[in-house]
Amino acid sequence: ATIIANFDGPYYIVAAKSLYNPTEIEKFQFSLPNEYYAAHFPGFPLLVKLLSPIFGFPWAMMVVTLLTSVTALLFFYLLLRQLKLEKSALWLTLVFAVFPARWLIVRSIGSPEPLFITAVLGCFYFFLKGRFWLAGLLGALAMATKSPGILLFSALFLAIFGPRIQDFFINPIKTSFTLIPKLIPLLLIPITALSVFLLYYIQFGDFLAY
Repeated sequence: ATIIANFDGPYYIVAAKSLYNPTEIEKFQFSLPNEYYAAHFPGFPLLVKLLSPIFGFPWAMMVVTLLTSVTALLFFYLLLRQLKLEKSALWLTLVFAVFPARWLIVRSIGSPEPLFITAVLGCFYFFLKGRFWLAGLLGALAMATKSPGILLFSALFLAIFGPRIQDFFINPIKTSFTLIPKLIPLLLIPITALSVFLLYYIQFGDFLAY
């Protein structure tokens, strides 16, 4: 009970149970405005709700945190190998399993950070492998989990467009045809952001509730 009650875990359970419906939110005794839950993005609560018929909401939250902590370590290891750091990959992953201290904490309680880090690392990994749709999907998952996920769109857009900016000014049509297939999957990230805010508009009547 102490572990489950730490940080924002109970608020994510509220989001998972209510799906941001104000009528359902008001059944919980946290004395917080309904819009407060807009700060708790739906990616993590939806996974908790998906597993809740098996484990119940508190333990589903812990299972999601545990599983995504493992996948975060896996993607970290794969990303290091992708960056040609094979000799240090296992050692650095073991270090990453316990440091920094905040990471050790948030992967031991109910929190969205392991899911977010999984999505970010996975997005980078598949992006570097040229698998842009998988990168876009994981970027969208990051966006659905925490608001800084939107930064992935601008970062990856610049990573694609930046090296070709001179080519674009020389031959914009040809360069556009080369770049567009890579850029379109990344649009999943801002589309997800708009979808989250649309959900808040439907439930709270405020598109900018967050």
